[in-house]
Amino acid sequence: MQVLLYRPSFERVRDALAERGVEAVVLEHDGHLAHADGSPWPEARPTVAWFSRELMTTPGAPTGKFLKAVHGGSVEWVQSAAAGYEHPVFQGLLDAGIRLSSSDGNSDGIAEYVLAEVLACFQRIDDRRAAQAAKRWERVAFREVAGSRWVILGYGSIGREVARRATAFGAEVVGIRRRPQPDEHALRVVGPDALHDEVANADVIVVSAAANADSEHLIDADVLGRMRAEAVLVNVARGALVDEAALRASLDAGRPGWALLDVFTTEPLPEDDPLWMHPKVRISAHCSGEGDGANARGARVFLEHLDAWLAGNPLRLEVAADWRDSHPR
Repeated sequence: MQVLLYRPSFERVRDALAERGVEAVVLEHDGHLAHADGSPWPEARPTVAWFSRELMTTPGAPTGKFLKAVHGGSVEWVQSAAAGYEHPVFQGLLDAGIRLSSSDGNSDGIAEYVLAEVLACFQRIDDRRAAQAAKRWERVAFREVAGSRWVILGYGSIGREVARRATAFGAEVVGIRRRPQPDEHALRVVGPDALHDEVANADVIVVSAAANADSEHLIDADVLGRMRAEAVLVNVARGALVDEAALRASLDAGRPGWALLDVFTTEPLPEDDPLWMHPKVRISAHCSGEGDGANARGARVFLEHLDAWLAGNPLRLEVAADWRDSHPR
């Protein structure tokens, strides 16, 4: 069997593929297909393709050539490095009859990002650094995570990893997902109908749900208006889930207290967007998944799924072709 993968990703799993007797079809930096030793292989017919994180995020990577090869007619299954799959590229794969699996390799890093940003807000790190810069000996009081209530909208792999870390700090967690089921790290897991009631009692609201037609502007003026004045809103999902105009208006009206945003409706965020300079907003450039362990974890997910594929077993994170109607989060 032949597996298509980008040269940097191949080097990460070279030995593992050899142990499994799998031939690598290597996509070189200039976009041509090659054997592992670098000799050209234009007639390769891969059955499996790994859309790795290096291929998705490396500037100048031959992503277009990869997708052209994937749609060449021989590929049956693509392993994605992403947790989400609402992008048209992924829908195009499903529409072409190609099986698709996602990855939870970014979950740990994203969860750490959430904890870091919330702690920075609770601990008033900006105020401490300002006092230091001014050489001002000032005791800065702070909020504790212990005893706080966190509502996590989108209780999939990312949401659960956030919950694992928040509860380790003594927080109480309520998860919200389309198909609720108990989880050891949550006080309870409820359905989306409970969103309005739950946010009213939350100290932290984390948005980590998938983006689809049902979730667009899920955090709207009504939901924002129910949040507490000291609440912290964190979005690590997709910008479309939060009505940004309503968010600005609600922040100006006094609730929530803070918005910690890693994703936006338009990316890169335009220089003239008022969110940049809003005093209650903290912005990062869609980098919550940039942890230094993400590539290694992504490779482990790929190999896990590859073993399942070779054995004819189900793929743990396979995306249903009709996911827009049956998304489990």
